[in-house]
Amino acid sequence: MSTAVPAQIVSTPMAEVPVNSLRPVLLTVLSLKLAVAAFLLLSVSLSPPLSAESRYLAGEQPMVAAN
Repeated sequence: MSTAVPAQIVSTPMAEVPVNSLRPVLLTVLSLKLAVAAFLLLSVSLSPPLSAESRYLAGEQPMVAAN
């Protein structure tokens, strides 16, 4: 048998809820972060694969004969 008291939900009318003054700033920052992330992903996906130096490419390294 449980003796816990059920929690009561208190509803606040929408007219009494204060509006956060930094909400437009938050939305602007989040949208800019998404735009920068999309730009960075696009620039990485469009970069040519041969843009790295030749020492990083495995296919272009000369074969060394084993002695």
